[in-house]
Amino acid sequence: RHGCPVTAALTYALYHKVADLSIEQVLYLEANVAVHCAANPDFKEGVRALLIDKDKDPQWSRSLADCVSVEGQAYIDKHFANPYPKGEHPLEDWLGEEALGSQYVR
Repeated sequence: RHGCPVTAALTYALYHKVADLSIEQVLYLEANVAVHCAANPDFKEGVRALLIDKDKDPQWSRSLADCVSVEGQAYIDKHFANPYPKGEHPLEDWLGEEALGSQYVR
């Protein structure tokens, strides 16, 4: 019951996506996920519930059941997309497009 359902679904998806990736590729994906999560309203809601109001009763935007639906999986997968304009990802020069291929780099 504790924690954001989107975060749980993202953790599960990331765990399964990274099995065959290099550490550089994993860090690249985690950077993408972190940017998307920080922009997600659930992040603000979690901070409110735990640190500001301290009611420990966050109202998450999605349930875990929503996250595992077809629509929910599409929503989760969007978190892996590069959130930066082409050529501006902070790890792009370090990694290069050829390391990840077109699946994770736009």
